Amino acid sequence: MAMVNWWDVLPDNERQQWSLDPFMAVGPLRFGADPDEISIALSGITTESQQHTRHQSAFDAVSTVVEGSYPKFGLKLHYREERLAAIVVDALHGPQVVADSMPLVGRAPSTLTQAYPGPNHWGS
Repeated sequence: MAMVNWWDVLPDNERQQWSLDPFMAVGPLRFGADPDEISIALSGITTESQQHTRHQSAFDAVSTVVEGSYPKFGLKLHYREERLAAIVVDALHGPQVVADSMPLVGRAPSTLTQAYPGPNHWGS
């Protein structure tokens, strides 16, 4: 088993560069997409397959995907009713996400709060 150095940070120039389209998409991932659509969107970017976490309530005959992950690529995906609802990017080796020309991943929270002072910044 290989040792993982938890603080080896992938430099920005070696990361995928993704843009944030608030409430719509992050890079090639569109909110509302199903797990298969996400796998297709990432198939040309990473050779890693999406790992699913499923949930099945006592009243349902089938299980549904509630989480997906690409641990080596640095993504964790959250689904609601099998539709992409949230994306978590690993700050050490996931893609760099850019909004308004500012890199968001791996930034100090204070830097982001100065740039985006409140919840109405995105027009929600």
